[in-house]
Amino acid sequence: MAELLVFDFDGTLVDSIGSVWAEFQNVMETMDLEKVTRAEFNRHVGRSWDDVIRSLWRGIDPAEFTRHYNIRAEKASLFEGEEEALKKLSKGHTLAIMTGRGRETLYNHIRAASLDLSLFKAVYHKNNLEYPKPDPRSLEQVCRELGFEPSDSVYVGDSIVDAECSSKAGVGFIGVLSGGTSREEFSEWGVTDTIRDVTELPAHPLVI
Repeated sequence: MAELLVFDFDGTLVDSIGSVWAEFQNVMETMDLEKVTRAEFNRHVGRSWDDVIRSLWRGIDPAEFTRHYNIRAEKASLFEGEEEALKKLSKGHTLAIMTGRGRETLYNHIRAASLDLSLFKAVYHKNNLEYPKPDPRSLEQVCRELGFEPSDSVYVGDSIVDAECSSKAGVGFIGVLSGGTSREEFSEWGVTDTIRDVTELPAHPLVI
């Protein structure tokens, strides 16, 4: 049984990816950028903001993209039944959050979604991680600072970037389908442990 459960944020703990993608589409149109598909977008979700922009549009200044991006258009809410699932998990495991988001927008979304931070031992984000995802040293930092071995830990995320980070760090991985990455897309990257969303996590074999 995994002792430490580390959660990604967007698409994993909160339902937000749809609104982020919608605003990406608005900026693509405003800046007359080459259109990217939702599948292409999904492949980069989980990286730092600047890395996502540079990966999707080579030569585009992330700062310029950000000037056109309306952060207020993003919406974040908990999944139905999530609060009960997290409370159950917290009784037998240590919970933590690790995301590529910056601290300010992360905590704005946490408040908007009414996520109970008392259930989590620590929150890691762009401003306190030494290395960004998918660099495995990000997860290694979380495990080290919380006092757990990677082999006793599981990362729960919604993207291929999350899966890549876990694999390189020697941390178990469970993919959630709530962020937009399909079971088939996860399978192409060798991910076989997938669940609909975090509400199914308490019954997963890696957690029981």
